Amino acid sequence: MYPAHSLKRLPAAPVAALFCLLASGLCGCGGAPSGPSAGAGSAASSTAETGGDAAAVLARMKKAYAAAESYGDAARFIQETVVKGDGVRRPMPVFNISVRFQAPNKLRFSLIQPAPGRGFSAAYDVACDGEHILSRTASVPGQVHVADAPAELTEANFLPAKRIREALLDEPLSQIHAPLAMLLGATGELYAEESTARLDGESTVGGFACDVVVMTGADGERKLWVDQDSGLLRRMEVPVDGQRKRLQSDGVIEDLRIYIEFDEASLEGPIDEGEFAMRVAEESVGVSRFVAAPAEPPAEGLGAAVAPFSFQTLEGEEVTPASLAGKVVLMDFWFTGCPPCRTQAPVLQEVYEAFADDDRVRLMAVSTDSERITNEKVEVTLRDWGNGMPIVRDLGQEAYTKLGVQGTPAMILLGPDGRVQVSDLGVHPEAAPVIEKVRKLTSGVDLAGEAAAEYLNQKAAYDRELSEARVPLPSKG
Repeated sequence: MYPAHSLKRLPAAPVAALFCLLASGLCGCGGAPSGPSAGAGSAASSTAETGGDAAAVLARMKKAYAAAESYGDAARFIQETVVKGDGVRRPMPVFNISVRFQAPNKLRFSLIQPAPGRGFSAAYDVACDGEHILSRTASVPGQVHVADAPAELTEANFLPAKRIREALLDEPLSQIHAPLAMLLGATGELYAEESTARLDGESTVGGFACDVVVMTGADGERKLWVDQDSGLLRRMEVPVDGQRKRLQSDGVIEDLRIYIEFDEASLEGPIDEGEFAMRVAEESVGVSRFVAAPAEPPAEGLGAAVAPFSFQTLEGEEVTPASLAGKVVLMDFWFTGCPPCRTQAPVLQEVYEAFADDDRVRLMAVSTDSERITNEKVEVTLRDWGNGMPIVRDLGQEAYTKLGVQGTPAMILLGPDGRVQVSDLGVHPEAAPVIEKVRKLTSGVDLAGEAAAEYLNQKAAYDRELSEARVPLPSKG
């Protein structure tokens, strides 16, 4: 058993850089594609038009948004890949943006991302009711940023929370949501390549007849599907030539495309006032700036005596806490079908070589394989991976039932007194930090005590900073 690797939360990187990150998600979803075709426009016009007509289409689009009193959409960001030898275009929704806007200063902006096992959840949520702007982010749960609403919303002021602004606006807003950029007063060219715009026929998106405008820049073509009737942007494909070529060179992906579907886009429709009101949980606090929470508290049982366990060497000898008394013990938990364990094996070999002749230290590679896997299979596998550590077997699965191990690879370090000093889950990419921890334990350092003290210091600093940042939440009345 090893932990599933979930998608990392979007707040870890600026959203403007996400088009690069999207290319790393190469698993296809679903069947036949629903997105734009790889060719130009559609059969409605087989000959591309050029020149002033494209400029006129873009001007009509910008004018429609600039004059809008209200607007709403539910945009979907989609990555579409073709695996080599497959030939099937597989679209994968990556994240969504929902926008509700009413001039001059009411807005609801939500960026929604996949949440493993829970469908989708809001990574960023911003609500302006004309009096206050409330903002929250999944990376800082329980806090709501509070600011006064400006008389008119612009790209420069609609995100007053620094943490969210820096994540979303690393580049111009038009890169992630062109309609909102235009609603908030963007004028002139939206994109550096706009001077190259040409018409590429017509196409239908969601039942709406659209002009297809193509712009060519350093990273390839950007395509805009502009509604012929309303001037609304219905779809946009973003340039990804750089990412596409890198993936093609790896020999796995034949094609990559990323596009945005502006579903439910509408102008001048009625918007319920409740759309601009953020429902805040009872336990949430208002803040003038987001305060990052401290790291997770030390693992349960850290610093306590290790629970009783019984492992066996490949020769059949029993290994218990009593047999290890007086030694610093490193236990690496793994099994033969664990890819991350294989990745870590050479690192642990370095650790083993550092202490192979040190009688104060006992290192063990604890196989959690069931008894169906023979001792020979276990040993051959670990040696083939490049790890020469002594092997013991946990045939009773006591790592999971008694020692609190939640997946593999996992590592537990015991001090000479049998207390748990370190309990880690996941791959250790380098040997040096592990070696340093073992050496500290042989010198009598209480790593568990240091971890507990560090957490308490961080928690105290967090509490002080949060107290300074707290402001009242607007009344619901």
